[in-house]
Amino acid sequence: LPFLLMERFHFHFDSSPLMLTLSLSYCVVHFLINSYILYQAAFTVRLQNMEIQKQRMEIMGKSEELKMLNDSLQNMNADLEVKVQNRTREIEVKNKKLEEYTFINAHHLRAPVATILGLIQLFDYKEAIETQEVIDSLKKAAVDLDQAIKSIRAKLEAEEDSLK
Repeated sequence: LPFLLMERFHFHFDSSPLMLTLSLSYCVVHFLINSYILYQAAFTVRLQNMEIQKQRMEIMGKSEELKMLNDSLQNMNADLEVKVQNRTREIEVKNKKLEEYTFINAHHLRAPVATILGLIQLFDYKEAIETQEVIDSLKKAAVDLDQAIKSIRAKLEAEEDSLK
């Protein structure tokens, strides 16, 4: 209606007052209906924007949570990598000790034991050899065996102390 007045719209007052009232009523009703429709549309858009904002905040929260979990997982993987390397080194050291023990067992311990066994067999032939010579050889072999065992034990203890 103000638009009509600004545009120099002239009412023809020779029209019937009923027609004029109907026209003005139509304009007011039309204005009210359009205003209501626009209000409802704006309200719906506002609700949708609020829902979108809420979902956006949830997504950002989940994104931050996923980033933290990813960082945590990467830290755990790095720690696990270090643990695997440490355990691998420990196993390599233990394998080296076993190899040394096997070598010592095969060479240093086996020789005195073989000597003792050979001398014991000589007792079966006591007529051919003097018993004192066999006993002296047995003592020497036993002392050699004892020294080899002490040497092995000392070496293993020294390696354990160096690992600590």
